[in-house]
Amino acid sequence: MSEHYKPIFRRYFDEVTNQGNLDLVDEIFAPDYAHHDPGNPEAHAIGGVKDVKFHLEALRAAFPDVAFHIEDMIENGDDILVRWSATHTHTRDYFGIPPTGNAARIAGMHWCRQAVSAPGVLVRIRADLRLPHLLDANPTPRVPPPHTP
Repeated sequence: MSEHYKPIFRRYFDEVTNQGNLDLVDEIFAPDYAHHDPGNPEAHAIGGVKDVKFHLEALRAAFPDVAFHIEDMIENGDDILVRWSATHTHTRDYFGIPPTGNAARIAGMHWCRQAVSAPGVLVRIRADLRLPHLLDANPTPRVPPPHTP
């Protein structure tokens, strides 16, 4: 069976989220990318490539030592499931949650239905919905409106 999409996700986690190479977002994500994430307080907080970059910038600013680890990947036709974990230390504001200095480990999964050569629709299933509690921070997080040019 072909494993076309696994290298794309390895590249996303290694080079984009871990190393901060946001220029690759344009190459990896389809222009009509849609993101569904129950962890975001606002249902449409990430609605396209520009919003992906905005969110990753905020994530990497608040958690500069963030390190995502791929635990498992299953690819079947145009679908891929990626199970991951991440570690990070909260050193700056994250959408209204003031820095705590606390470290946390989160885990989750990405299920993605592929477009021609890049993720088209992604549903994120996360176990980090309790992130404010892991960081010992209880304010209601706020997510700014999607980034617009």
